[in-house]
Amino acid sequence: MRNPFRSGGDAPQRGEGKISDVIQRLAAHVCKDVRRLSSGNAERAALMLAGAAWNSAIDEPLLSQSFRRRLAKIDGQGLVPWNELRSDNAAELIAVLVEFKKRSFPDDFRRIVSLELTADRVVRANWLEPDRARLEQASAGLAARMPRPPDTAAPGRATAPAFGTAAPATRKATSAAKVLPAAKAPPSAAGPASAQAPTAAPTSPRLAVVPEHGPPPRAAAGSVGAARQLPRRQPIADKLLRAMKRYKQEKVVDLGAVLAGRRHAEDLQQTIASEPNLARLHPAAAAYAYAQNVLSVMSEQLTALQEMDRFTRLISAAEEQYMPGGPPMSPLTTSYFTCWALCDVCVGLGKETISSIAIALASAHGMQRELLRVMGFLEQSRMGIYVHQGGDQGRVLLRELVTGRLLKTISPAGYLGNEGEIWYVRVLPPPLPEIAEHLAFMTPYVLVQANEFDWQSYFRRHLPDAPPSARLAAYERHMKYGPSRNYWHDFLLDAYVDYRSEVIYLTGIPDIPETLPHHP
Repeated sequence: MRNPFRSGGDAPQRGEGKISDVIQRLAAHVCKDVRRLSSGNAERAALMLAGAAWNSAIDEPLLSQSFRRRLAKIDGQGLVPWNELRSDNAAELIAVLVEFKKRSFPDDFRRIVSLELTADRVVRANWLEPDRARLEQASAGLAARMPRPPDTAAPGRATAPAFGTAAPATRKATSAAKVLPAAKAPPSAAGPASAQAPTAAPTSPRLAVVPEHGPPPRAAAGSVGAARQLPRRQPIADKLLRAMKRYKQEKVVDLGAVLAGRRHAEDLQQTIASEPNLARLHPAAAAYAYAQNVLSVMSEQLTALQEMDRFTRLISAAEEQYMPGGPPMSPLTTSYFTCWALCDVCVGLGKETISSIAIALASAHGMQRELLRVMGFLEQSRMGIYVHQGGDQGRVLLRELVTGRLLKTISPAGYLGNEGEIWYVRVLPPPLPEIAEHLAFMTPYVLVQANEFDWQSYFRRHLPDAPPSARLAAYERHMKYGPSRNYWHDFLLDAYVDYRSEVIYLTGIPDIPETLPHHP
């Protein structure tokens, strides 16, 4: 049979080839060079991506998810050679293939149940006939409104499958096509892909992905890259600002309350790190330590107000449950919990945090601009999963797993780690233009046993198949807020295995309970 992975040529339309041929034409677009595939694993992954994309394009989410789960399973075993595919972002590949299917096969609504690559390199496709509702939509002209290449056949050709043998009970059909020679492998069901496949032919430019190598990016002054911006609508901050304005306008002032408040503020001010103590730190660490101290002082004053009661209750409950302070009492360190309480605990539609409220109030009352900017970096920060890429001269090069950013980082905790380690840590951008290094603003958590492929699979399960910008936004939310408020706290408790003064060790994957040593 003809080789579906050959480059060039027009994609066959419905009625011009078997479904297995059509699917393999989609799969070919996922591969960098179909003539140089090193093993059947790349072909299986490409088929899973094609199956997931096809079913997504015809609005069959359950069938699509089935392929994605199977892809995630073999990816978790490290069997997917992503270097042979046109991107290591499965969601991106699927998204592009969805558009390719809609453009090239707009009237084909056959539902793909499974794809199998046999030992003699034949692809077998099990499929179901399209449901009547979709055929009626196609005949009504819905498909005609979808964009298609100029050489695409005319619409209205969506009929019951003409190929394969139909099983009487399920009307299921199978078709087969021979695949390009490569290393033989035993039969394996091809399934889900959480990636989206490219629309262009294998000879077209590679999909744009975040480069894994290159100079570490510098954070521009006054920006935090893709970090969450402060919400425009801040009901709590606005309410407090109005209350302060009214208080200043009152003619009768309680001098006793004013004096007591001033004394309390002066006492709190004494807790801010002194210049001699800050001078012993790296400039980036010193800037952030001072900003966090200021936020902590403001937090203690703000949380005494009735408007901040929700924050107080949420943080107090978490403090009682998780007893932060670091091992051996708790794997939640003081720095981790403090950053979470100040910067990640959010309430209301505006997702306000204690830090965002403090910054709004401080800005309205004339706080120094540079300090406000550094406090803003802290407020917008989040935890992340990073791969250790080596280092020298006391610096660690970290690559964020999902974004691909390379960050030259200092670790004030003293742990420099080893190349290949996976870190769970809060990395902050350079606080000032003259500082080049990022900052690991806490004792790093090192994730052992689970490897980079395990975590890639985890994010494919939890992040949507969407354009890169939407997927990045979903990753930011997932790492800052988690699927639930205490999601990452629970992971730290369940995954904890050991510690040293400068590092804490974890094992397992959050959504696979059997990998977590302390999961109930």
